Amino acid sequence: MFKYALTFFLFFSFASAFGQLSLDCNSQPIRPILLRVTTGTDVQNLIGETNRALPGNIGLALQKVVSERFGYYLLQYRSEPLIVSILDYLKGQPGVISAEFDQPLMFRDSIPNDNFYPQQWNLEKIELPPVWSVSTGGNTLNGDEIVLAIMDSGFDINQEDLQANLWFNEDEIPGDGIDNDGNGYADDIHGWNFRLNTRVYSVEDHGTWVAGVLGAAGNNGMGVASPSWNVKVMYLEVRNTEHVIEALEYVLDMRERYNATNGAKGAYVVAVNGSFGFDKRFCNEYPAWSPLYDPLGQAGVLNVAPPANEDWNVDQIGDVPTTCTSDYLLTVTSSNILDERPTIGAYGPVSIDVAAPGRDIYTTYKGNEYEENYGGNSLASPLVAGFVGLLYSLPCEDLAQLMKDDPAATALLMKEAILNSVDPLPDFAGKTVTGGRINARKAMEYLHAYCTARPEERNAGNFKELYFGEPNIIRLYPNPVADQLNVEYSVDHFGTLEIAIMNSFGQILQVPQSTETAPFEKQRTSLDVAHLPSGTYYITIVGNEDKATEKFIKL
Repeated sequence: MFKYALTFFLFFSFASAFGQLSLDCNSQPIRPILLRVTTGTDVQNLIGETNRALPGNIGLALQKVVSERFGYYLLQYRSEPLIVSILDYLKGQPGVISAEFDQPLMFRDSIPNDNFYPQQWNLEKIELPPVWSVSTGGNTLNGDEIVLAIMDSGFDINQEDLQANLWFNEDEIPGDGIDNDGNGYADDIHGWNFRLNTRVYSVEDHGTWVAGVLGAAGNNGMGVASPSWNVKVMYLEVRNTEHVIEALEYVLDMRERYNATNGAKGAYVVAVNGSFGFDKRFCNEYPAWSPLYDPLGQAGVLNVAPPANEDWNVDQIGDVPTTCTSDYLLTVTSSNILDERPTIGAYGPVSIDVAAPGRDIYTTYKGNEYEENYGGNSLASPLVAGFVGLLYSLPCEDLAQLMKDDPAATALLMKEAILNSVDPLPDFAGKTVTGGRINARKAMEYLHAYCTARPEERNAGNFKELYFGEPNIIRLYPNPVADQLNVEYSVDHFGTLEIAIMNSFGQILQVPQSTETAPFEKQRTSLDVAHLPSGTYYITIVGNEDKATEKFIKL
């Protein structure tokens, strides 16, 4: 599991102040040294003694006060002979806690090695790399193989970047002409062509473009990546309304079989993308396939759909299916690389939920080719559908249990996580329900908060505020305390936090300790306070920008 450092600072008192110095020399410092000293240590005197003690005119000097409060200083030097001796000498001096070279960080965002990933601005824009550091998709924590279904006019399923993620119907024997699983379709190995009633698909541009955004194989050294690198894709070819109804019923049957047999039959389909519809029609006038949305949702399947590529308000003009009102329908318009609303992207403050990148998109094309700048709402919705698949793979035990116990509630939670985690954008204010664009990292943080919250906090709907958003001390127990103080807290980021124990005068007490934490684990620690004299103390958590303080009594 991807880990994050969490450091607890418990110092004795505040450090004395130092000014910032610079070296007046022609040569540049080679590798700065990060020095940490105890309170009261004279850093300038230490630097002078080091320059006198070591040969070679090293020119050691103070470059920067990193943290006066915690005793960190950055030192620079002129020459490199006996560099190790500089560290060794400093480590041996009174008052020095540590001395090490200042290191460049190894950022743990996971980046796929696909050839055209650098051109996929849409994946960076919604902050997928931090999520990939936790999961790159493929399976739930329960071991379910996650499947996304795509309805379109045809696909090149032999495209090199789509091959690895083809869903395979394990209950069918390929090519025997028999309906082995008894669902009414013989040899439906990867889905079905409902337009021509065959397992063979028409090779079409549009569906191949959409498929690449939704489910291209990631980190395979070729082509493009999708939100979930290893998700399986079920292909359903449609042309008319009747085909869409048949396709959705096919998905429903597969998911219901899976649910009923605990995964022995069917497919664990979690979302369906359909990048098509009818302009200038309202759902109540032309319901078409919308009656299937609720049964699909109750089985655990979200439907994702875009509005027309027009500059109009679908709440006034009409659009099918985006004006349909199922809780299990997620509607998506497009944004561009500047987070603007394109003029050919329909909107609706009631009917359109959210925006997602959909212009100038790099994706798959027929014949092992790639499309460089295709755009439209058709490519915004599969990005969201693909991200739904990724969310199902996050390593949360409570979420995994919810998937088993209540598929419908799980589907709604995924939709909720996406819509409650957008980046607000001026161009979409008053144009969509959320007024923003999806943010994958924030949606993951939302689910992290859900997973670490208690049941009553989830039911109250305030877990996001309690467990993610700002540093907060949730529980401090026992209080009063004799020896071990248990601390449960929330965070405003995944990364380094500072936790300090202070007395009533604001003085920080004790020596630092460190531990590690990870997403989807409760943020808690236990501090030994047995040696503290009886009295009133304060524990403070410092995040990126904010801090929280809570009082406790030492017996």
